[in-house]
Amino acid sequence: MADCCGLQAFDFSPIRIAAFIELQEVIQPVIGILGEQLMLFKQECGSEADHGGGSNSQGLFGRALTGNEVDSLVAELVYNLGRALDLKVESDAVRWKPILPIE
Repeated sequence: MADCCGLQAFDFSPIRIAAFIELQEVIQPVIGILGEQLMLFKQECGSEADHGGGSNSQGLFGRALTGNEVDSLVAELVYNLGRALDLKVESDAVRWKPILPIE
């Protein structure tokens, strides 16, 4: 699907990210590393990169990305990751927990 549709083939919405974090039991250090990797990707391939930006690999998206597309993708992912973490915290706060009997 990505080969034909590029970035539009992917759903990077906060609800999808939150569901992935919950279902895969992703731990906080991994989320921190992901944030660092996104910033590194933007530094190396974003519009302000030394070489003018852009990726030179088709990767998962079916084509190389321009520097501005990298900037936009990273901004979307960072924002949506933050919202996903907020959703998880809010959900965990009201999650049903069984009352354990006092021994």
